[in-house]
Amino acid sequence: YDVRFARPSTSTIAQRVGQIAASEGLAAEPNALEALAESCGKDIRHVLNQLQVMAKMPQYEEGHVSYMDMRHRLRDIAKDSSIMMNPFEACRNLLTSSVVQKMHMREKFDHFFIDHNLMHLMIHENYLNSVGKKQVDDDLLEACARSAECVALGDILSDRIRSVQDWSLLPDMGLLSAIYPATLTNGFVAFPEFPKFLGNYSKTSRAKRLCAELQAHLRLTSAVLTKTLVNSGYTQTLYRRLMDSLESEDISGAAAVLDAYGLQREHLAEHLNELMQHLSQEDGFKLIDPKVKAAMTREMNSGGHAVRVVLPASKKRRVS
Repeated sequence: YDVRFARPSTSTIAQRVGQIAASEGLAAEPNALEALAESCGKDIRHVLNQLQVMAKMPQYEEGHVSYMDMRHRLRDIAKDSSIMMNPFEACRNLLTSSVVQKMHMREKFDHFFIDHNLMHLMIHENYLNSVGKKQVDDDLLEACARSAECVALGDILSDRIRSVQDWSLLPDMGLLSAIYPATLTNGFVAFPEFPKFLGNYSKTSRAKRLCAELQAHLRLTSAVLTKTLVNSGYTQTLYRRLMDSLESEDISGAAAVLDAYGLQREHLAEHLNELMQHLSQEDGFKLIDPKVKAAMTREMNSGGHAVRVVLPASKKRRVS
């Protein structure tokens, strides 16, 4: 279920917190409580903690807090704005010229460390979009080229950090992959796009798993390796032979090809078919007549097609 929760409004927080404060002997003006709630990012626990501190202070011993009293206290008790910021807002600030030009280096690093695993990918995805409406000239192209080079150097540091756990390089990685590119190429971006790299990385990981599983069956009848399975042309040839048999409704011919390599129907429908799509080819298996697919399924389930390799089942997480 997609259940979403929203923060309560400042007026709702002020009304409830005012009741709690009154029961504890502290009277506060509603607009003062609304200003407090806004400065605390509508965090009710933070509002209550600050009121509890104020109730113990000598200047509020009379038990009354006015709006001006609260205004004097807001600068000291206001919640850090970076805590309430999400990666999309941080990326937009770094890539908006009117905002990033007023930032100190410390503030830029604070934006990066909101989510150091995601921010450099957000900048990489959106830095060209932020300058999309600028006039293209040599200076802009040079800035984009330098930003791309910095992103590449940041990826090298990121790989170093994760390979040898050298987290002391994290500030350098943030400077190269996020802060400096955003300083070189910024303009305006209304809403940053989510990094497409993460989706592509998920597809690549799945393709690697399919290659490893398919090669575990093919290794008995071929010398092709997992790393070269896709680029060797072996999968394309095998897939084409199977599809030609199915297109001509030669069920026994397709079953004979599968038996020769110790494969089952799912290796064609899932492994070979998806790897072909990963190579930008069309999904030919869905164009096969459903009656032909059903006939092949009955043939492969008839008991005369032995499985040569049995892979261990993947462990499934228990649902608590």
